[in-house]
Amino acid sequence: MVKLKAAKIIFFVVMISIVWGCSDQPVNDLGVSQGSTQAEFEEPGPVADEVDTSKPRPTPMPPICSALNFEGVRWPQDYLLIDQQAFSLAMNITGSFEGHAGWTNLSNNFDGQGVSMGILNQNLGQGTLQPLFITMRDNHPEVLENAMTPAMLKSLLGMLADWERSKGSGLASASQELALMDAPERAPVEFHDSDVDKKYAVVGLQLRSNSASVRWAKNTLYSDSKGRKFKTAWKNALKEIAGHPLYVSQQILAARYIHDRTLEYKNRLGWQQLRSYLFLFDIVVQNGSLREKHFDKYDAWMAEQAGVTEEEQMLEMLEIRVVDSHKKWQADVRKRKTAIILGTGFVHGEDRNLPVEYCYDPVLQY
Repeated sequence: MVKLKAAKIIFFVVMISIVWGCSDQPVNDLGVSQGSTQAEFEEPGPVADEVDTSKPRPTPMPPICSALNFEGVRWPQDYLLIDQQAFSLAMNITGSFEGHAGWTNLSNNFDGQGVSMGILNQNLGQGTLQPLFITMRDNHPEVLENAMTPAMLKSLLGMLADWERSKGSGLASASQELALMDAPERAPVEFHDSDVDKKYAVVGLQLRSNSASVRWAKNTLYSDSKGRKFKTAWKNALKEIAGHPLYVSQQILAARYIHDRTLEYKNRLGWQQLRSYLFLFDIVVQNGSLREKHFDKYDAWMAEQAGVTEEEQMLEMLEIRVVDSHKKWQADVRKRKTAIILGTGFVHGEDRNLPVEYCYDPVLQY
């Protein structure tokens, strides 16, 4: 791999300007620059019996600049402040590749998944959206009631009840199934119309238990038979729900398995930098997983190397993983991941400088 020494020097200068530019902005407890987003959550205190005084808690990172609004979000209670910051940064970066509307991404049936919602595009076709609706139904029904007419709500609740019966399991087992399965790879697609607000379609076989939900969406949400044109009332209602802080909290909770799997990979590889976490997070979201064969090839490569940097290790793992992507998508996968590793790149028709956009130090220890 070619070491971009000159680029690194320029990057160091850029990072000084980032810190200088963000240092005078007031921040909240999450370490997010005010004027971007806020999150009302304090770092959890450990139970007295679990305190390990020999291992001090990690120091939170400096403030990040977030394009997502985390105000009112309820974080998992066992997440340290630095975990919240890293997770929120990953959601910002990967979410920016997944769609332009953030929490309220809403995509039609162009990919055969019925409807997709949220920053990571949970959808009916793969059974990842129904559990979120069920949680809102059971714990926060007022959010659904305030966004929908009685007739719309009755229709939605009917679909969810049918899904629960056909699947024979509740939210907990659905979440466990999602955490255990290898997520399908996402393929670049073109926008079909103004209602499609994401660049990646979910490519995968619909489970039989989800087929009825997809049919419901096609027959209910759209004014055309193919499911391309949203009915205005449904579009507005779904976006209102998707942007509600309580639903945003569910989006984060549903994505917890991504964070956990990312840390598992990171620890296994022995990587220490923040950008390593961001790189692996994006792999889990876009490509589903790293498999044993990928680790085997990486270990064989490492055995022949001496003094390689963490950046070079990430670039090698990228090349190992991208081979298993569809040939049509490999260039896009490589651009997206390289931009995260190097900090800059041309992705989806845009010049990106991620550390400048989100005010973070890629080589920070995490």
